[in-house]
Amino acid sequence: MEAEHANTLVAANGQSWQFVTATGGTGGPTNNALQALPKLGSNVVPGSTSPRMKFSINVPTGSASAFYVHVYGKGATTSNDSVNVSINDSTTTFQTVTPLSSTGSFGWQHTAGTLTIPVGAQTITVWMREDGATIDRLAVNTTATEPTGSGPAESPRL
Repeated sequence: MEAEHANTLVAANGQSWQFVTATGGTGGPTNNALQALPKLGSNVVPGSTSPRMKFSINVPTGSASAFYVHVYGKGATTSNDSVNVSINDSTTTFQTVTPLSSTGSFGWQHTAGTLTIPVGAQTITVWMREDGATIDRLAVNTTATEPTGSGPAESPRL
């Protein structure tokens, strides 16, 4: 999924995921990624004070229930290189994705553990953890093996 194709963006506490044109971003020459801005030195946990982006997905019948969420992203430094990911807006069951690449180039990193995603229509929520993090793409699968390059073609979603 391209980050800029999120179904919903929610601002909170004076911060939001904002469209940016990122060198090395996929999906188009402009507005090809989302970044948690403004950079205020924030580090927050999922909840009402954390900006978030939401992606609607459909898990087919017969699919596994334990999934890794892979994030193609970057942070300029180690102070802005992580996000939290949950299912259906959960603020109590989530996984952290860290470290995102802090080399100035996009790279893949996955959730620390698996997330249980039930069959049917669900929402993947990416929460700002550290402001300044930039997200280009997400991939969801049953293995911790990172996608290669910029990842697979974008799948249709709800």
